[in-house]
Amino acid sequence: MKFDWKNLLFWHTLIYFLLHLKDELNAGFDFESAFGWLFIEKGLVIMTTSFIAFYVYALVSYWLLYRYYKKHSNFLITSMIFGGVLFSIAFRYLLQEVLQKAIFGFGNYFNHTLWSYTLDNIYYAIVFTALGVIFYFIHYSKHKDLQQKELILENQKTELALLRSQINPHFLFNTLNNIYTLIYKKSDLSLTAVERLTTLLRYALYEKEDMVLLKKEIKAVNDLVDLQKMRYDFEPALNIDIEEGNEQLRIPPFILIPFVENIFKHANLKDPKERGVIKLYSEKEHLIFHAKNEVSHQNKDQVGGIGLENIRKRLELIYGEKHELKITEGENFEVILKIEL
Repeated sequence: MKFDWKNLLFWHTLIYFLLHLKDELNAGFDFESAFGWLFIEKGLVIMTTSFIAFYVYALVSYWLLYRYYKKHSNFLITSMIFGGVLFSIAFRYLLQEVLQKAIFGFGNYFNHTLWSYTLDNIYYAIVFTALGVIFYFIHYSKHKDLQQKELILENQKTELALLRSQINPHFLFNTLNNIYTLIYKKSDLSLTAVERLTTLLRYALYEKEDMVLLKKEIKAVNDLVDLQKMRYDFEPALNIDIEEGNEQLRIPPFILIPFVENIFKHANLKDPKERGVIKLYSEKEHLIFHAKNEVSHQNKDQVGGIGLENIRKRLELIYGEKHELKITEGENFEVILKIEL
């Protein structure tokens, strides 16, 4: 937090002249005569030295809090501010009753008693010391809010990085399992599968941007679909409809992959009457991804898993209320993701 004496000076100036105007109007003067001192040398000198002295009141209390707050007890801080008030009063006396009188031949007080002088100084000391204290805590509060926001942002970045690191090994494990099956069966598709996996790994491991072109994610989806199809000895019952024209949009990398992977992991893709669905299209101001499949009862694994849970968290961190994710589980597993463009 920077020492913001300039803003303190601005608020001091505003309050100083408002108080002066209030005092003059309460004394029965009109608005014009309230600032008549500007045209009188004596009045101008007194107002200037008073302005400086009162600013010292505010500045000293602000500086003490800036320098020692959170380092000492509240009692000690209060005692220091009280000492600062006494110092500021002494400074005002030196400025107006010694230096001003020596230079201009007059002080601020003409007919005064020690009691009236003390009361007057205490009044202004309370007002402008309070200004310094209030200004500090407002400034401090804004600084803490900014720190909190920066901390939340850093935590979100860290969490997003962790979530991505969890998704990639999970995807790799499943894909290697599929390639192992192809090699075991001595399939001619083994080399093609390795090539597709290499492309996907390059995207997963070397894509460092927080947001990528949608066409990159679509390419990864298509590579994953080709890779997964290779492990079947039949044509999977799957309808893929990816709308063209949105390729220049940007989305988080690997945000759609787990949904597509989930279809091949849990779906019954043998029944042409219950075909799996992968759709990506835009509607009004939203990008919509729709995936649906019949759940295979032969698969003992629970639908979802670490991939889908990570996607939930990533979407919440990145988009907040600007997205809607609806997942329906049962005989059919369905995902509808809407992202505000």
